[in-house]
Amino acid sequence: MSKKRVKNFLNNLFAWTRTLSQIILILFFIVWTLGIFYWLPFMWPAKAATFQMQTGYYWGSGTDNLSVTGVGFQPELLFISGESPSSDEVMVWKSSAMSGENTAKVNGADIATDVIQSLDSNGFTVGTHAAVNQSEERYDWIAFRGSDCTSSGTMCVGTYTGDASSPRTITTGFQPAMAFTKNSTLLRGAWATGDISANQYFFATSGGVSTDSTIIQSLTSTGFTIGSDNAVNQSSTSFWYFAFKSVVGSMKTGTYTGDGTASQSIAGVGFQPSFVWDIRSTGGADSFNIIHIKESYKYSNSTDASVGNSLITSLDADGFTIGTDANLATTYYYVAWGGAPEPTLSGNFPAATGSYSGTGVAQSVTGLSFQPDLVIIKHTDQATDQHAVFKTKLMYGDKTSYFTNATTNFAGGITSLDSTGFTIGTHATVNTSGDTYYWEAFGNAYDPIDRAGSTDFSIGAYQYTLGTIIDGNNVGRIGFQPDLVVIKGNTVQQAIWRTSVDAGDNSYYFGATTDAVNLIQAFNSDGFQVGNSSVVRGDLPTYWFAFKASAGKFAVNSYTGTGVARSITGVGFQPDLLWVKRTTAVAGTFRPSSLAGTANQYFTNSPNGSGIITSLDADGFSLGTDTTVNANTGSYRYAAWNFRSYTQSAYRWFANTDTTDVGSAAAAQDTQYTMTADGEAVRLRILLHVDGGNLGASALNFKLQFVDKGGGTCATPSG
Repeated sequence: MSKKRVKNFLNNLFAWTRTLSQIILILFFIVWTLGIFYWLPFMWPAKAATFQMQTGYYWGSGTDNLSVTGVGFQPELLFISGESPSSDEVMVWKSSAMSGENTAKVNGADIATDVIQSLDSNGFTVGTHAAVNQSEERYDWIAFRGSDCTSSGTMCVGTYTGDASSPRTITTGFQPAMAFTKNSTLLRGAWATGDISANQYFFATSGGVSTDSTIIQSLTSTGFTIGSDNAVNQSSTSFWYFAFKSVVGSMKTGTYTGDGTASQSIAGVGFQPSFVWDIRSTGGADSFNIIHIKESYKYSNSTDASVGNSLITSLDADGFTIGTDANLATTYYYVAWGGAPEPTLSGNFPAATGSYSGTGVAQSVTGLSFQPDLVIIKHTDQATDQHAVFKTKLMYGDKTSYFTNATTNFAGGITSLDSTGFTIGTHATVNTSGDTYYWEAFGNAYDPIDRAGSTDFSIGAYQYTLGTIIDGNNVGRIGFQPDLVVIKGNTVQQAIWRTSVDAGDNSYYFGATTDAVNLIQAFNSDGFQVGNSSVVRGDLPTYWFAFKASAGKFAVNSYTGTGVARSITGVGFQPDLLWVKRTTAVAGTFRPSSLAGTANQYFTNSPNGSGIITSLDADGFSLGTDTTVNANTGSYRYAAWNFRSYTQSAYRWFANTDTTDVGSAAAAQDTQYTMTADGEAVRLRILLHVDGGNLGASALNFKLQFVDKGGGTCATPSG
């Protein structure tokens, strides 16, 4: 072989080898890159996109270890603010950086015990301190989770020890839009937002911007800097802090100038806030350090007892609205958080009705398959009758309300709601010896304590104690749009109710009082609106319960009287409880299925009547000629409940005998049976258990559906 040929061969071999090497390197790079992307999530797990938050309220019981659940996560930052001047109104807070039961005020010394006792897996627990748990006081709370003090975080909670140096950087890991720090001693907390120029800060109370460079000096790309002032950096003193990053759709700070008008809309937030914290730039009354959450049933909360009801009046789709109390011609700064999820509800309410004999001695009614959240009791003595009364889960301790007796709650009535029933005291209204009492009980209510319950029954409470009472407050986040609302304040007023069939602004009393306006004014998609009448806006707690119409369970409607005995149909079920009220000054009447014969009860202290609601029928009810329920041309409203639920307790197959005898068993109880030949005749016996109510004779038909093998379903049978 010539040298030329050898040279060409070697050159070609080298070129081929180089090409092969390049291909191998490219393949290696592809495999290596794919491997990196595959293993990267395992090496560095992704951070949460942003923080979680939830808001709510609870009613103080005055007892230790009161737990609020249903938050949806374990809080890492929690605020609680009372709504009454009789409680320690200063807002308190606790973060996961605080040890033990330590709780901080926004403007005072921290509290070591009996305040926020723990941050739990699905909520929190409070002690007996008046700041968080005074009996019959309402408290609002705001919870956050997601502390991540790195560059990918949006919320950071922490602690540091003061050293009196200046400047000093407190690292949050990200650029905060808002930072708050609090000395554990008597000094007030300080906070700053990105809308304030350098060397300015806010105290948590008293309002006002300061140019003091020894407090919070600036918000930096990785945290905030502080000066040497004792409020933020006292030597050898513990400090607690939290900071939030601006997040589109979840957290925003801003500023606006009040114009002094009756109300002003603050728009441009970019989302509907769940929580707003607002402060006036000029010094002055603490009332201008304002907070407001979705559940604020009065117009606003604050960190001071001197607040009014016309501060932040609503949380809107793109911001919030302020009222006259918070609208001076000056600059305001705010922080808004959003994203609190709506409650998730499931199922229907269980209910039951029954009777007991009074003994004059405290006794318990048991045997319910649920724990009641609402119990109603009515006496039936024909000579000296008593008012109808009720108790909800939120009426802590020994408290019971009247429907028609215009007085405050009383003791000795329904003393407790128990796991399978309720206990009554010795009050004559519920326990006169030898007399008979009828009761109705409802369970699985959505309530603010456990934040869970049915899709059609809710209980709650609110309180209006401060400032000018303004018309049109919305009670929201009750879980659904109601079709019936009942309200009774712990005041010298009757209870009132309204159904969704009522137009305009009409509500009605349970007693012999004509319908009135300015009470329950409207039903909203997530609650209801109340007017400024003292009947629904008392200084003491105001309790309510609400039901939503649901097929086969609860219905409301109206009818016009004829003066002639008649039947009302179209209810959709046989009622176990029926309320009827005429729009004029006629006392409301009701009938439970546990009441025998044609007897009828009144909400007032009147003895039973007869020939009024004469029967509870398969699809409604029948009326006599009494004007209470059937005056010619009279206008009436009714509410009807079905307490019954049906459970198949057992089944068994039998051989056919063509007689009334069931015959011999073809299989064991609750065991399937295989026929031995085509066309074999068999019998099926089914045991149904009726729970909650009474099934009247011929009041309900049951249908047995079956399908041929391989054909159709029970929902859409064929064959």
